[in-house]
Amino acid sequence: MVEATTDAIVDSLDKRGLVYAERGEFDCAIWEFSHAIELKPESPTLFNNRGVAYRQKGEMDRSLEDFNRAIYLKPDYAVALTNRGSVYMFTNQLDRAIEDYNQALGFDPRYASAYNDRGSVYASRGDLERAMQDYGEAIRLKPGYADAHYNKGLAFLHLGDFDRAIAEFDEVLRLKPDFVQAYDSRGNAWNAEGRRERAIADYTEAIHRKPNYADAYFNRGSALDSEGKHERAIQDLSEALQLKPNFPEALHNRGGAYAAEGQLDRAIQDYDAALRLRPDYTSAQLDRERVYAEKRQREGIAQNSAETAAQ
Repeated sequence: MVEATTDAIVDSLDKRGLVYAERGEFDCAIWEFSHAIELKPESPTLFNNRGVAYRQKGEMDRSLEDFNRAIYLKPDYAVALTNRGSVYMFTNQLDRAIEDYNQALGFDPRYASAYNDRGSVYASRGDLERAMQDYGEAIRLKPGYADAHYNKGLAFLHLGDFDRAIAEFDEVLRLKPDFVQAYDSRGNAWNAEGRRERAIADYTEAIHRKPNYADAYFNRGSALDSEGKHERAIQDLSEALQLKPNFPEALHNRGGAYAAEGQLDRAIQDYDAALRLRPDYTSAQLDRERVYAEKRQREGIAQNSAETAAQ
């Protein structure tokens, strides 16, 4: 009777933890899982769930400890192996990540998440062919898998196959209309095709759904700048920098918008700031030199005009 009561309490704590994690309330989720673990320390599922909450919170070391414990308690636990692989991926330990995904698939060959995540590691290495194979297998095993369709769309985008990328992002948004990154990425595909009106509409939708989305402001600002709408571009790029201050690409592109508006000193300031963040940023170096040359030319013309007027 006592054991049954304990199991009921643990189950309740675990369920509450999952609800908190879904809401993004990770501290509350961790508290629930931790109390459940105190009551049932031999449960690999509880350690796995707490590990996910730590990972979502960005505490990778603690997350790794929990996944290690879950795997120790249940060595064939494909879910925990895949989750540990994701920590290795986030911390750029790609060989270890692939090893975990391979082990997970050895224990559960039909585990779609392991294929999807392994595909992302292959993609990060530039091996898009193997990434595509894994994304395709993930979708075959789990039809309607929005994350895998999204990742496949990103792979098509990197390959320059924009129509197929757009088709994948369309499918993502059909399956999951609140998948904000898909609007932003589809906008990038439209933009790459030169269809900037559609791109700007997608970036705007992404911002509407997620007002603190720095990348969407950056992408919309860059598209507006390409359309010659430099003042609006500066507004968007400034908002991106407000949300994400260490954003060298936004500084570079805002510098270009300032230069197009004739505000050369501001342009130079932005290029300098971009280069402080990323000293090897060749485009910023070249554009800064170009704007300096334009500024010297203007100053020379102004001096000659003054001298002529004085004669």
